[in-house]
Amino acid sequence: MDVAPPIAPRAAPDPGASRVVIIMRTQDRPEFLRRALTSVRAQTWTNWQVIVVNDGGNAADVNAVIASAGLAADAIRVLHHAVPLGRAAACNAAIRSSESEFITLLDDDDTWHPDFLRRCLGVLTALPADGFERGVVTRTTEINEFWVNKTCREKRRLPFNADLDVVSLADLAVENQFTINAFVYRRNALREVGLYDESLPVMEDWEFNVRFVAKFAVRVIPEYLAFYHRRRELKGGVMANSDEDQHQQQMVAIKNAWLRADLASGCFGIGWLAATGKTRAERRLARMLNRILNFNWRRFF
Repeated sequence: MDVAPPIAPRAAPDPGASRVVIIMRTQDRPEFLRRALTSVRAQTWTNWQVIVVNDGGNAADVNAVIASAGLAADAIRVLHHAVPLGRAAACNAAIRSSESEFITLLDDDDTWHPDFLRRCLGVLTALPADGFERGVVTRTTEINEFWVNKTCREKRRLPFNADLDVVSLADLAVENQFTINAFVYRRNALREVGLYDESLPVMEDWEFNVRFVAKFAVRVIPEYLAFYHRRRELKGGVMANSDEDQHQQQMVAIKNAWLRADLASGCFGIGWLAATGKTRAERRLARMLNRILNFNWRRFF
């Protein structure tokens, strides 16, 4: 099944709705960029602006996709980087060049349910602007797909984080609880949280999320409204997801830095949480073993 439907006309924005900036990072993947823009145009919340950050890719290809999308001039902007600056730098460039009340990220190879922005902004705008809750997150569906004849074909769908009911700092310090495209937050939180760490080649979203949740609460909308597209068999190609080994190595490096900071300060902190916590897989295994150990085996003998 072809994942990407034709681009539909964008509805006129509601002048009374708060604007959200959608940061879309891309590099030499025009087919994915076209699909992601289709997903944005299908949103039932219409007061948005897309900032496409072309991080060192072919500018002509990006401009061609944007021109064919038929978006209004104020609905989309593009930032071309002559050379790749990195994932975090691409995010920060878009944030610095925008002024919206809300921020979200949708990378070129991911998509949303049409109601993603409406549900997220509906909840977030009802919360106090200077309150403790400064972000919302939805659950995510993982879409496994493969690339053939310049088209992505879907293989299967499965829940990515079915157990996400609350965003816990302790759990988040161990591993990311949600995908980058499932998170919408208030810009004013950045005054305390800061921007994305440009020294990190990957895992910049998880490190940012930990800093965010260390300062503010994030409310969970328990609906599957974000789609994470995964292509395992394309490892190393331009259409592949980021390298999993690199992600794991970077995660260990970040946790080590946190733990060293805790040891230097003599206090328990994020590093201690990361070192002593359990992953989702470990928690599931512990629950399974507990059920086995507490099962009444006598009735079988």
